[in-house]
Amino acid sequence: AALSLFWAVGQYATVRGKQDAELIVASYAYLPAVVVYSEKDIGLEPNASVVAQTGTDAKYPYRYGCLRLLDHVAGVWYLIPDDWFYSRRLIMLREDSDLRFELESAEVEKPCPGLD
Repeated sequence: AALSLFWAVGQYATVRGKQDAELIVASYAYLPAVVVYSEKDIGLEPNASVVAQTGTDAKYPYRYGCLRLLDHVAGVWYLIPDDWFYSRRLIMLREDSDLRFELESAEVEKPCPGLD
């Protein structure tokens, strides 16, 4: 009996998780856009558009765009790329002095090179 309860709960969680992911896919364009600046390459390609910032005094030489804010909890940023689908990975970044986060209005349409 206990085994069937665990199986039923697992099945429910799977179905509910897919439903939540499909809802996010349908409405992610309304999530705030996020730009992440980093002191070093944090390897978000191909899920984010990366631009190397030029200039000798640039504290954050890497700029990652085309991301959306899914959530921010206890110092962790949960991000999805603009072309996200529920079978793709979720990006989780812990707040750190090597990173800077900027939020932009969801209404601002910006091109995402490499993610078309």
